Amino acid sequence: MAKARYARGGKFAVYRGLPELAQYVLIAQDRFSVDVFTRQPDDRWLLEAHTDTNASVPLDAIDCALALSDIYDKVRFDLPEAEPDR
Repeated sequence: MAKARYARGGKFAVYRGLPELAQYVLIAQDRFSVDVFTRQPDDRWLLEAHTDTNASVPLDAIDCALALSDIYDKVRFDLPEAEPDR
């Protein structure tokens, strides 16, 4: 969790200082979640959050898109134990 906070905070603050950086992508390792931050012409950053397993994540800076299903193709998340039948 601390690494995720650092990636969103301190690391991103450093990267925002790079004028060439157009997009910043964060991929969660514990759930279907990809956040794409895109630099706007006025230097604001726009966040697009993707959690739908059927979604496609646009990466305009490199002229491509990635399907969440491809990003998480071989990832298996721990599922909570099912409640026993009563």
